[in-house]
Amino acid sequence: DQGCPTGIPTVDVRERPRWDVFYAGHLDEAGRFERLARIQQAGLRVLCCGDTTSVGVPEGVTAMPWMDPMRLFELASNCSVGLVDSYRLDVAGYWSDRLWLYLGMGMPSVVLRQEDMLPHYPIMRGIATVCAERDMMGFLRYLSGAAGWDARRVMSASSRRFVQSEHTYEHRCQEILECFSPTKQPSAELVAAADL
Repeated sequence: DQGCPTGIPTVDVRERPRWDVFYAGHLDEAGRFERLARIQQAGLRVLCCGDTTSVGVPEGVTAMPWMDPMRLFELASNCSVGLVDSYRLDVAGYWSDRLWLYLGMGMPSVVLRQEDMLPHYPIMRGIATVCAERDMMGFLRYLSGAAGWDARRVMSASSRRFVQSEHTYEHRCQEILECFSPTKQPSAELVAAADL
């Protein structure tokens, strides 16, 4: 699932949407609930889309149930910026689907930096804001404010173009099929993942 549907609808990047921060995912992983609580307490309006039955949501955070990825843009269009706070990279280039969904639908995004991902961040230049936890609030405030509107529109267009050209489910399927081609050698990362 580490890709994005081809043709996923594009978010409508609005100057003043209803919510500031869009978060999709479960809140029962370490630190997620507390992180959204801090963002809400800092005065930013947060919309959380996902299964929140086990832990609920912080006071003041708006909760919505998870929806079909092809309809996710409907909720995301009501928010200024998406937050991606954890993701996996089992094979180079195959980051978690949540990251690709955000970027593939053109959601301006703040991506929290993970130490194990440092060599891979250069591809994010110009399509998302990658930052440390201590800088997260400043970027969320800037991008959700009026001053960040132009930056959000640029990020939206460039992230969507990037993901739709290289990181859709169709691209993933083609890469898998190429592993079985007698004329092409699979990458070392795919070979290692196949051995897991």
